[in-house]
Amino acid sequence: MNITEIAKQMWPCWALGAIILHQVWNSKNKDLLRIQPDSLKKWIGFLFLITALRVMAFDIYILLKGSAPPLHKLASTISQIPILATFTTFWEDACHGLPLVLLRRWMVGKWFSKPLNILATLAIMLSFGSGHTYQGIIPALMLTMYIPISAKLGEKHGFGTVMIGHSLYDFFTLLTVKWMLLGGL
Repeated sequence: MNITEIAKQMWPCWALGAIILHQVWNSKNKDLLRIQPDSLKKWIGFLFLITALRVMAFDIYILLKGSAPPLHKLASTISQIPILATFTTFWEDACHGLPLVLLRRWMVGKWFSKPLNILATLAIMLSFGSGHTYQGIIPALMLTMYIPISAKLGEKHGFGTVMIGHSLYDFFTLLTVKWMLLGGL
């Protein structure tokens, strides 16, 4: 799999994400796209910690067992993703979390806001999780929880911050998986 093949499959998603971002940028909700540098710095520090823990756990396993752990087939699949593709995950937050927050803002004070918000959140969670079934059912179910988390963090820190953080998380994860498949340093 290369970036050209990914682009052929993903361009509608990227385009939809770009359209949503453009529309929000040109609306009264422009504040949702802010980037908070301090929050991003904390996230990057957390990513370094996660990566260090992953690498240490991998190395400890090798020391104790004398060989690399058998990695799930998924790791091999993930390692085929081009590094640059990790910087295209912005569309997931733009097309899933951001619309939920916009819907919440629109519904403020309306009698149907709570049931509609719950239904919309569940529908988007299901959509997001089903798009990740290639990772397995359990990871896909766990990833459904990303939607309310993304929406909450996007409201608090800005979706620009969330999108950059999401891309960096995928980038560090992909680098770590590729490193593990090569058997460490």
